[in-house]
Amino acid sequence: MTYIWTGKRWAYLAMVIDLYARKPVGWATSLSPNSELTSNALKMAYESRGRPEGVMFHSDQGSHYTSHK
Repeated sequence: MTYIWTGKRWAYLAMVIDLYARKPVGWATSLSPNSELTSNALKMAYESRGRPEGVMFHSDQGSHYTSHK
C-alpha cells in the first residue's frame, strides 16, 4: 500500500508485482485504505494472469491483506 498526497487529501495505491516477470500485474486506487482496495488489486492480478492455480502471494502481513475479505 502506497500513500499519495494529491494536494488536498491522501489517496492510496495497492499494487501486485509479479516477482518473476518483475512487472505490475494488478493495482487499484482508492480514497480509503481498506481491504476492498487490496482485494481489487489482487483480483486484477489474478485475472490478468489467466486465473492461475498453485500461485503464492507474499505481503507484509498488514491488516489489509490479512482480513477475512
